[in-house]
Amino acid sequence: MLIIDCHAHIVSADERRYPPREHPLRPPGGKASAEDLRRVSQAAGVRAVRAIQTVTFYGYDNSYLCDSVEPNRSPSRKSFDDPGVRKLWKVAWQEGLSIDIFLMRLEMVPSAIRIMKDFPRLTIGFDHCMDLKPGPLLAPSLDAVLKLSRFKNLYPKLDFIGAGSLAKIFINRV
Repeated sequence: MLIIDCHAHIVSADERRYPPREHPLRPPGGKASAEDLRRVSQAAGVRAVRAIQTVTFYGYDNSYLCDSVEPNRSPSRKSFDDPGVRKLWKVAWQEGLSIDIFLMRLEMVPSAIRIMKDFPRLTIGFDHCMDLKPGPLLAPSLDAVLKLSRFKNLYPKLDFIGAGSLAKIFINRV
């Protein structure tokens, strides 16, 4: 069975090299380095991990994440419509599990739409909804989100939508 940790936050034990922000939210037990994650993941049979910036610890300084990811890089995907992804989604559907789609790049929207059309009964969480925020990508990203909203099995995760009138317009339209 293929097990993937799709949202792992990592924190270095070396706070001199990677200083935390003021009043950081510390991980329980203090064991959250890339090495800790690798050890625990391997012991649990996890075959792939997507590390995520720990904003609650570092703010927006991505130094530790960048330094940790580079030696552990896996092949970059250009499409969601991939045989491996299809196998994962099929197993998730058969087992009654949900999938979390981390769709943040406009060029990947067509492939996400292709695969979602083939899995109409799979529950899909839409992680961060294309990171909608004011700027030059707001209009095309909002258009993509609205196009994706036609999938009744796609559920938005709105935790990072910025406050303001544009976000309110989005929420009212969906």
